[in-house]
Amino acid sequence: MNLLKSVNYIIGIIGIGLAVTHFFIKSIELPEFIMPTFLLVFLLLMGIEKVKAKEVKSGYFYIGVAIIMSLAVLKNIYDNLL
Repeated sequence: MNLLKSVNYIIGIIGIGLAVTHFFIKSIELPEFIMPTFLLVFLLLMGIEKVKAKEVKSGYFYIGVAIIMSLAVLKNIYDNLL
């Protein structure tokens, strides 16, 4: 198993753990830009993994979505700073 796949599994497990904790155990107070940032890192790594596995079309799609999400996250962080 390569490193990107391992990191994707770890990020997925952390995401599921946070969701279960938030909805069933106690509410987690996180800044509102954390979850989109988490998702964009996950999608970016999935895109890179797919491009390396010669699934170029879907890989570039994931990378494009991650880039668009990063613009939204940067705008949200910029708005919070001012």
